[in-house]
Amino acid sequence: MYQIYCDGYLLHSDIPEYQLIDVKLQMEVNKPGNLSFTILPEHPNLSSLLKRKSEIKVYKNNIVYWKGRIVEDNVNLDLSHEIYCEGKLKALNDTLIRPDIFDDTADNVLTSYLNLHNAQVLEFQQIKPGTLQITDDIYRDLRNYEST
Repeated sequence: MYQIYCDGYLLHSDIPEYQLIDVKLQMEVNKPGNLSFTILPEHPNLSSLLKRKSEIKVYKNNIVYWKGRIVEDNVNLDLSHEIYCEGKLKALNDTLIRPDIFDDTADNVLTSYLNLHNAQVLEFQQIKPGTLQITDDIYRDLRNYEST
């Protein structure tokens, strides 16, 4: 069973009052993925959902399976909310890298990009480097302000 949390508040589980409707999680390798669901107006944690500020986590077998943030919250006539979330990697579109030349190992260039990104965002939007399997050097000549 999957559980979904918003900033630590339970949104979805096997408990009847904590169930979402029409939950869809789409994931692809090296892509941020997205999550959509409908939440009813009587849900105990509806008020915890904050567009672009809340962190959504999907757990599978008590392990974080996906992370993201709310980007759309549409209220229906029955006062239910249709929520659309984008994956954490999409936050890289929110930050800019100043013009610069990056000529180093792939690990160092990626770490530099993530450090620049992390300095511009809130803590929950920061992305930590993982294990990189590229051993080649990378050369990037950024002449304009580009998204991370």
